[in-house]
Amino acid sequence: MPRIPLWPLIAASSLILSARVPSAQTAEAEVVSLEEIIITALPIRRTALETAQLILVVEGDTLLRSRTASLGGTLARQPGVSESAFGPIASRPILRGQGGLRVQTYQDSSDTLDVGALSDDHAVTLDPLLAEHIEVVRGPAALMFGNSAAAGAVNVVTRRLPTRRQAENLRGSLEARADQAADSKNVAAELSVRLLAPWQLHLDAYSQNAGNLDIPGFAWSDALRGQLAAEGEPVDESQGTLPNSDGRSDGGSLGISWLGERARIGVSLSRHDMNYGLPGPGEEESEPSDIRLDLTQDRIDVDGEWRPKRGLFSVARLRGSRNDYSHVELEGVAVGTRYAQMGDEWRLALEHGSESDHHWRGTVGLQWRRVGFDAVGEEAFLPPSITRNLGGFIFEEVDLGRLTLEVGGRLEHQTISLRDETHKLPDYDDTAFSASLATLWRASDQTTWSLQLTSSERHPTATELYADGAHLAVRRIEIGDSDLGLERGLSIDLGWRLQSGDWRTEASIFHSDYDNYIFAQPIADFDNVSVGGLSTRMRAQRAAALSGRDEDELAIIRFEARDVEFQGAEFRTQHPELWRVATGRIGMYFFGDYVRAKTREGADLPQIPPYRLGAEVSWETDIWRFSVDAIWHDAQNRIAANELPTDGFTLLGFSGSYRQRLECAHAKWVLQAHNLLDEEARRHSSPLKDYAPLRGRSVSVGVRVQF
Repeated sequence: MPRIPLWPLIAASSLILSARVPSAQTAEAEVVSLEEIIITALPIRRTALETAQLILVVEGDTLLRSRTASLGGTLARQPGVSESAFGPIASRPILRGQGGLRVQTYQDSSDTLDVGALSDDHAVTLDPLLAEHIEVVRGPAALMFGNSAAAGAVNVVTRRLPTRRQAENLRGSLEARADQAADSKNVAAELSVRLLAPWQLHLDAYSQNAGNLDIPGFAWSDALRGQLAAEGEPVDESQGTLPNSDGRSDGGSLGISWLGERARIGVSLSRHDMNYGLPGPGEEESEPSDIRLDLTQDRIDVDGEWRPKRGLFSVARLRGSRNDYSHVELEGVAVGTRYAQMGDEWRLALEHGSESDHHWRGTVGLQWRRVGFDAVGEEAFLPPSITRNLGGFIFEEVDLGRLTLEVGGRLEHQTISLRDETHKLPDYDDTAFSASLATLWRASDQTTWSLQLTSSERHPTATELYADGAHLAVRRIEIGDSDLGLERGLSIDLGWRLQSGDWRTEASIFHSDYDNYIFAQPIADFDNVSVGGLSTRMRAQRAAALSGRDEDELAIIRFEARDVEFQGAEFRTQHPELWRVATGRIGMYFFGDYVRAKTREGADLPQIPPYRLGAEVSWETDIWRFSVDAIWHDAQNRIAANELPTDGFTLLGFSGSYRQRLECAHAKWVLQAHNLLDEEARRHSSPLKDYAPLRGRSVSVGVRVQF
């Protein structure tokens, strides 16, 4: 798909905004209250306040102010959510200290089917600019998506598959943003057209372009620089700008739906192109990386629903996707490794119980997924494979008045077949079962309590089983273990919600025990890896995989299974109108989160985010809003072996917005200042935290026009 020119679209938005503004009218609020948003990722579609599930919804003004070039960056300010921060482009969400495949990413309730979960340097192939709202699901509801969603699921809801007939003949939006930190210019446009009944059409397109990121000081952390200096090793002296952090993405989609009285079916075709650099050390460790990823994704989505007049089931939903993904790792101008993945997924869900009768409702369903993966090149650290999953799930809800019970279960069979006989490694074949029980107790009209118990089993991934060589994009050697089995966990989560007048407070504490928890353990060198623990290919081709590089220049990780426990807490409280001042209202928002992860022997796990607190004070009228916010991150000194500590930091920001109602549209202008203290900020959850800090002091502007 050709790249979309940015400034003509911005000029078009200016022409729209030049229309006459009626002085007697105030701007229409864009914020949709949480109670009105139906969570599409739930097995039984509810609002966030009607379920015991742990649901976080980012929408409206909050989403507009939070948007970045990556999904992880967009959600990183939410309680319980961090990011992998693999540069400004490739950043995945991390939930309660867990990431990778344990956090499934979805577009309109269907798997993104990319390779983002295989490694943190792989970007999620969806653009937050097109999100109508984003749902973060934790707890038993995630079982609908798969046993792998042990930490939760992130569902980005768009308008790409029209699900209801719109009243207007034409409806659309245009959003343009620019950011000083990387001289980025982003634009997205979408258009929904009501055709002759019962057809509806959707079109969208987007483009993001960014240069190298401005940073406060050195690209490499003081801890790393001090360690290398003590060892007499050279360091990269880059400062002020993060080398090789630029990137771009372009894409768009075409969707059409037939919307009948009791049935609907829709099809969407989309394409996503990205090219971005990976910060970090280069082939010579004292030089910056020149590795880039160039990826393309073509996707077909199908979404259907049928509501029979009578019968055992009240709703039948069908969701399917086919995804053709490929990316090339470029070492300068030379092609390094090619990755290709063809994925298919289909899910059929049958819901019983009517929406008017909430006493007993439920969903049963089947989900099938097939993913064919291939990697070609001297540094292909994974063998080609085909992964197949077949799962059945059930979720039931019983309303007993003030008490609601929710129970869920999922049985999933997975096979991984290697397509390269030279590896002499066994295929994977096993069945996992997960079950959950949740209760929601309405103690009063304002207060609810929730309790969730979950027993989960997760299949290991192909990376954890078969990784076998130098993964140069992340500058490390990865070693899998084909003997890894099911990862089993037992979790308990206690939640409390208070909604009294305009006050809304949510808090939760959790504890999880895992048997055979699989994680990437940093090790010092090959001397700590027994020869018997390496595959035949690894022993025979270790020197070739390093391609003449000194093995000491690459970090070494080994996927291990240990008994571990996670515990933590998170909360948020908000009030939009504490006081009335100068015809406006002063509001506040306060949040915090904490997670602790260690083995049963007391050893800390790597890449666990530290404790943090955040606060925002705002002043708002019908058309103006100004706010100051600060997020304090504690230092992280509870570190794994061969891991460096991370200094604490505070991110201070400012935001101002103006709503404008036009004759045929309404607009919102946003001005933001980030990291006003120009602090060096590094996320401990990032594998690149010692090479790639967050952006320094910067300003961004944006406008969103809806008509």
